[in-house]
Amino acid sequence: MKLIPALAAACVLLASQAHAETVIKIAYTLPVESVMGAGASAFAEELNKALPGKYRVDHQPASKLGGDADVLKGVQLGTIEMTIVGGGGAISTFVPEVSVTDLPFLFRDRQHAQAILDGPVGAEILAAFPKHGLVGLAWGEQGMRQITNSKRAIHTLDDLKGLKLRTPQSPIYVATFKALGADVSPMAWPEVFPALQNGRMDGQENPAPTVVAAKLYEVQKHLTVSNHIYSSGILVISPDFWAEVADADKPAFIAAAKAGGKAMRDYVQKADQEALDTLRSKGMEVGAISDRDAFVKAVQPVYDGLDPVLAAYAKRIRETK
Repeated sequence: MKLIPALAAACVLLASQAHAETVIKIAYTLPVESVMGAGASAFAEELNKALPGKYRVDHQPASKLGGDADVLKGVQLGTIEMTIVGGGGAISTFVPEVSVTDLPFLFRDRQHAQAILDGPVGAEILAAFPKHGLVGLAWGEQGMRQITNSKRAIHTLDDLKGLKLRTPQSPIYVATFKALGADVSPMAWPEVFPALQNGRMDGQENPAPTVVAAKLYEVQKHLTVSNHIYSSGILVISPDFWAEVADADKPAFIAAAKAGGKAMRDYVQKADQEALDTLRSKGMEVGAISDRDAFVKAVQPVYDGLDPVLAAYAKRIRETK
């Protein structure tokens, strides 16, 4: 009979522990088997190691909760706890400082971009998030962006002229591809596949692993290695939720977010070449631009039109060796 009170006490303890577990919805636009899924999974694993049983990360992949703009609004309002977004696109309309990472041909390579984002410039941009109603925890990565389309191989600027091209909802992306001669339409990610499938759009641009994850090879024939923009990634948390996280737990969140960002970078490093091979095996033709300098010259108006804050960031980035 003495075991019964002990058993009851254990049940109460278990129930209270289960009740205490806080659910963190983390939303992102790509499938679980993607660079964003890798980042979210690493974040969840590291957080659970540091704070076992205290938080449960609930994946909401493949735009289940909407496109980036919808999700970011939810994060601002506190209805969604976290998201992983690409540096380009909707986040730039929420946090204009992020726009500098979208500038075409700004970073020499991935290593240069990572060094910048892990340094003072990256820290300053993350520090700007709270004034825009968001909290940026850490930088991740999606990789160098490439152009795909269903019409023709793209080697020169002339090949881009008149091509109906989807870009993220970012003024810099729009300005970049207008300068390159494309017929540009900014569009939320969930709309992209149907628009390519029904011919409303001829093409789009994204890192090669994203093209694979989204199965764009089903509706695109050509991929051009252009490396025109480095696509960062950012792990973002709701300010309302962040305020509820105990101060003692916040270092674990930041460390887990950095682990998520590293997982994204590791995924991209491994996936880039594999993605090109996969796309070839799916029937896509893979080529490259033939005159990078001509493309760089064509996008100079994008830099000429920058506001002073972004222009100063761009100057610092270019001068960083």
